[in-house]
Amino acid sequence: MITRLLLALCLLSAPALADEIEVKGCDAKFPTTREATIGATAYQLKLTGAGLREKMFVNVYAIASYRDATAQVNGAGSLIRADIAKQLILRMERDVDGDSMYEALEKSIFKNGGEGKFKDELSKFKAYFVKNNAKKGKEIIFTHVPGKGLSCQIDQAAPLDIDNLDFAKATWSIWFGAKPADKGVKKALLKQGS
Repeated sequence: MITRLLLALCLLSAPALADEIEVKGCDAKFPTTREATIGATAYQLKLTGAGLREKMFVNVYAIASYRDATAQVNGAGSLIRADIAKQLILRMERDVDGDSMYEALEKSIFKNGGEGKFKDELSKFKAYFVKNNAKKGKEIIFTHVPGKGLSCQIDQAAPLDIDNLDFAKATWSIWFGAKPADKGVKKALLKQGS
C-alpha cells in the first residue's frame, strides 16, 4: 500500500519536473512558462532559454528569457526589436555591488550601439542599482512593457520604470545584441526557441 502511494506521488510530480529547465553549472531552475502582469495586462510568457553568466570561472548569475507566448519572433535581433511583453530574470549566484553591476550593464549597452545615448536613463539605472545591491539569492527582473519601455525590479524593492522603448531595446541588446555580454549565454537564451 505504501509502495503504491509513493509510486502515485512520484508519477504526479513528474510533469512538474518536466516543466522546468535546469541551468547547467548551478542549482537554478526556471519554469518553461510563467504568468506576469505587465502594465495592466496579464500575459502568459514562454521561456526562450536559460543560461549561466560566469566571470573568471566564478558564477555571477543564472538568467532566463521569456516572451509573450502568443508573439512570433525569430532570432536575437527580432527579440530585441519586438515591442511585446518579455522579461529577463537574473538570479544572483554571488553578491555584486551596485556600482559594479551598473558598470557591466552600461558597458554592454555601449558596445551594442548605445554609447552617447540614454544619459538620463542610465543615470536612473545607476542610482537604482547603487541603492539596491544585487546580493546572492536575489532576483533582478527586467520587463519590457509594450508601448512604454522598461521596468526593472531588484528583489522586493520598488520597481524602476523608464518610459523609453529604445532604452528597453538597448537593455535587451546586453544579452541578445551583436556584442553580447557573453556569447555562450546568448546562445543558451535562444535554445528553447525565440
